[in-house]
Amino acid sequence: MGPTDTGEIRNWYDPRRDRELSDAVCNAVAKAKGTDLTKAECELFEDVDPAALDGLFRASAGGHTTLTFNTADTVVRITPGRTYEIRAASLTGEK
Repeated sequence: MGPTDTGEIRNWYDPRRDRELSDAVCNAVAKAKGTDLTKAECELFEDVDPAALDGLFRASAGGHTTLTFNTADTVVRITPGRTYEIRAASLTGEK
């Protein structure tokens, strides 16, 4: 995990091993914004239902869904594969 050359944060999520996807997304958003956030503090969940996000990408779903969404100050993209790639970038240019 780390910043890409475009300033995005890139995380990998394995639904068979890792915590909830919503926790991993919140972590990526926090890193993109240069802050430390708990799931309860994550502004992401004012815009996205964490239970729906977790359900959409759970290990048993086996789909090919790619999801991109914006919050007030962050863009997030989740891409499936053997593990899921989570990219997050601040829209404010701050970090």
